[in-house]
Amino acid sequence: MFKAIGVFLSGIVVGIIVVTTWQKISVVDSEKLNNSAVMSEVEAASTVESYTGGTATIIVESSSDEEMTQLQEEIFRLKMEIVKAKQLVNSTKAEMHAIQNGQLKRVAKMRVEVSYDELLTTIPEPFTSAVTEMSGTFADHFMRFYKEPQDTAWAYDTEDKITNAILSSPLGTDIQLQQVTCKTTMCEVRGFQSTTSSWMKLANSLSKVDGLPFKNSQSSNNYHSDYGSYFYVLLSKN
Repeated sequence: MFKAIGVFLSGIVVGIIVVTTWQKISVVDSEKLNNSAVMSEVEAASTVESYTGGTATIIVESSSDEEMTQLQEEIFRLKMEIVKAKQLVNSTKAEMHAIQNGQLKRVAKMRVEVSYDELLTTIPEPFTSAVTEMSGTFADHFMRFYKEPQDTAWAYDTEDKITNAILSSPLGTDIQLQQVTCKTTMCEVRGFQSTTSSWMKLANSLSKVDGLPFKNSQSSNNYHSDYGSYFYVLLSKN
């Protein structure tokens, strides 16, 4: 009888152990299942994890196919804008180059568009002959000067400054001024010189004189059998 009771109790204990073990296995399997489901979701998208008080909180961020397509379209549009901008720059450069070449060709062919007789009324020989023979940039500067109106106050003041600068220079003794005429932005200086380089030497010192606002100059040095060595100069503020 005692043996029977012992076997019965052993069966109960084994049953309890089996039940308990099965419950633990069920709990473990349940946790694995839950963890597996969460990790599957995490692996399907980019995740950012933060921990508060030992508890893991998983935030899932994902970009839809539609957003990705829109982004790709925007990148393509920007690339096309860059291509168009480069094409515009190249086109503008080509147009500017063509314009500059056209202007240079126009100036190179330019001659003084004033007759000898008309020039002779304001410019005596030998300077008249020198002017009629001008071409290119020199002729372009002369036509600008010839057509330019006169700012009387500026013209008289600048004429005095140029004359005084020449006469007060140590090199001025080699120069005999014939005329200094100024208008609005340009001045004409003509005269005779003891040598063919006298004016060039003086011009270098004049460029350092205060109050003479000239940035450009065109000069011609010539020799005439009747008049000797002479020079004709155009000074410009621009």
